[in-house]
Amino acid sequence: MKTLKIFVLTSCMAVFCIYNAYADSMTLIKSAREKQDKGDFQAAIEDLNKAVALDGANPFAYSALGNIYSRKGDFDKAIEYFNKAVSLDGTNSNAYAGLGNAYSRKENFDKAIEYFNKAVSLDGTNSNAYAGLGNAYSRKGDFTKAIEYFTKAVSLDAKNSNAYTGLGNAYSRKGDFTKAIEYFTKAVSLDDKNVHAYFGLGVIYTSKNDNAKRTEIIERLEKLDKDFAGKLKNLENSKPNPN
Repeated sequence: MKTLKIFVLTSCMAVFCIYNAYADSMTLIKSAREKQDKGDFQAAIEDLNKAVALDGANPFAYSALGNIYSRKGDFDKAIEYFNKAVSLDGTNSNAYAGLGNAYSRKENFDKAIEYFNKAVSLDGTNSNAYAGLGNAYSRKGDFTKAIEYFTKAVSLDAKNSNAYTGLGNAYSRKGDFTKAIEYFTKAVSLDDKNVHAYFGLGVIYTSKNDNAKRTEIIERLEKLDKDFAGKLKNLENSKPNPN
């Protein structure tokens, strides 16, 4: 009986310690996300490394590390962490979408599509994964397929500014500049810091010789991202050539 009591007590203590480690790990993940949102990637990484040290089986910590390294442009490192996340939790749709994004940024679009498809097979409501599919097909030059997936993305999340930007880019590449302007405008109405959508608008206004609107976009980009503003200033007026 005494041995049984010791076993039960020891088991309860072990469960309590595991729960505490998980809870503390999740607190650090939340802190890391807040720091990431402020642009302090190094502090976020430090919090996530602590989270992993506390609970090495927490897939959310590895997925969060993957997201940060993607934001930093270290896609190989991001892939390493996303792979660790899915090895711990094979149902983690967001981690598979993260793999898709990383491979897309490495311009391995077929691999990206494979992982985005896995993400949506696990969670058919994952708007970002559908947007990722739209982006991958757009980069492959299949704008009809891209529009299909971007449309699915915004049907699931009407506030997905990046998906509206994708629709704008796809319609612009198909030569439908009226629809492109509509979707780029929708994108910036949802996110007034969306430099890609502003740039898309600027390209169209430049080609249409609408100097007033072009200047307005450049001024906006100057406040958000001077590199994009510089690219827009350097565009030739002859490309593309909408009517």
